Amino acid sequence: MPISENVRSAEAIHRKLDAIAAVLSDPATTEHERTNAETLKIRLEKQLRQEATPEGHGRTSCFGWAELTCSPTCPRL
Repeated sequence: MPISENVRSAEAIHRKLDAIAAVLSDPATTEHERTNAETLKIRLEKQLRQEATPEGHGRTSCFGWAELTCSPTCPRL
């Protein structure tokens, strides 16, 4: 997926999370609505983390390549 699509998708997820936060902060929200909002929040946060992970090796650090090139005796940071 091109970077611009990832950004738009992440922005859409953030907008949805903002809407869910509004539902959760509303005192008139029923217990069922609150449960559904919590479930959706967890799913969206998981999706956001997955989209933030670089494809291929699943590392979020820009220094993740060092672990692949470092010997087993090399100290870990």
